[in-house]
Amino acid sequence: RLARYLARDYANPSFPLELLVKDLDLARGEADRLGLATAAIDGVRELAARAAGAGFGEVDYGAIYEAVDPRTPERP
Repeated sequence: RLARYLARDYANPSFPLELLVKDLDLARGEADRLGLATAAIDGVRELAARAAGAGFGEVDYGAIYEAVDPRTPERP
């Protein structure tokens, strides 16, 4: 899997990024209900939503990396 991620190959997802966003929303709601801190969930959800919004929602959740280090013409 690491080789695929290093090549930014997120095809054939084991878990689509859009489902991660959904699950993070569910976890956030439950954490709120229990009065737990949500900073970590919020941060991961922000990155996942950013990558999903950039067109990576249906590919593997490893595409969250695209929100951390997006491809550019200088860095494909």
